[in-house]
Amino acid sequence: MKRLTRHPSLGSILRAEVKLGNMIWHRNLLPVHGFCMSSKHGEYTLVYTFMVNGCLDSLLRGQSTEKRPLDWPTRKKIAIGAARGISHLHDLRIIHRDIKPSNILLDEDFMARIGDFGLALFMDEYKDKAVSEGEPNGEDTFFTDWTVGTFGYMDPESGAGRYSVKSDVYGFGVTLLELISGRRACQTTCLDGDELVLPQLAHALLKNEKLETIIDTNMPGGYDESEVEKAIRLALLCTQLDPTRRPYMAEAVLFLEGIISLEKRWEKYESGDDFI
Repeated sequence: MKRLTRHPSLGSILRAEVKLGNMIWHRNLLPVHGFCMSSKHGEYTLVYTFMVNGCLDSLLRGQSTEKRPLDWPTRKKIAIGAARGISHLHDLRIIHRDIKPSNILLDEDFMARIGDFGLALFMDEYKDKAVSEGEPNGEDTFFTDWTVGTFGYMDPESGAGRYSVKSDVYGFGVTLLELISGRRACQTTCLDGDELVLPQLAHALLKNEKLETIIDTNMPGGYDESEVEKAIRLALLCTQLDPTRRPYMAEAVLFLEGIISLEKRWEKYESGDDFI
């Protein structure tokens, strides 16, 4: 359950949550089942399926009922599940706009389900505010009069009220780095005299062949270094400054599943400095 107190955006949040609950069904999404209102306290309570393992954020910080650190196979499973859920939203022409670990819920088998659709943008409702960015498939950017999202997971365009499916891709990239490193998105690290945020740090360490220093030291058991490095590379592709150079979520799923290769995109990435 999630409680909402009265505030100016309450109506739009409820509308988005209920609309999503009526139109989506996917194993990696967590729509609202219903809601009730307390006239006495001016409070709404949203009802969801109970997720035994809570949210990814709590799990990474050791605040979940599941106290064991996550091993790499479980982290990879969570990443793939989250990517599939976001990709399905995009297939339905919906932009989540707040992808982050606290909005990724986990069931008893650690299957990831994307939740909290209160800020979702339904693309078909914003056709009059869409501008084509010239991408091959004609993907649009949508202009809004307000900025929503969470600092650290928002791409530069979102800060100016410009949203596209690539906004979610950016949030997923930062989340993937958190999943691998156990670090917070806004946590800065001093390296060679520079204060670096998580995507910058990952790029610098990968470039200097010090990959092992970013991987979560609490991760139990062994892991395939090549597989983890590919996941970090995907995260860096997702957090590029230029949204047209970020992969689509459908591609991210295939990358994580090992169905397609990152190499061509990575070569293009390394040819420039387009990262945060």
